[in-house]
Amino acid sequence: MGNNVEVRWSDATVYTWPFVPKSLPDKVTIGQLYKETDEYVIIRHPKTFEIFNDETQEEEISSKGATFYYLPRGMIKKITYFQ
Repeated sequence: MGNNVEVRWSDATVYTWPFVPKSLPDKVTIGQLYKETDEYVIIRHPKTFEIFNDETQEEEISSKGATFYYLPRGMIKKITYFQ
């Protein structure tokens, strides 16, 4: 594989009533595509951002030196491939 990818996905989040937000930010992870199957995508050297209200406002999320991100297909909204 080895191509660069941008993956837009929804995080699994748990809230307790009445502290439920009206909307949740999407996550975008960019990095090198390591492995892709029908069930998941693995990204090497990930950098992840939160996207608020589908605008350009972004906030980088600390990956704490993560070497790989494993994203189940059920959480993925869109994958964009780059050479």
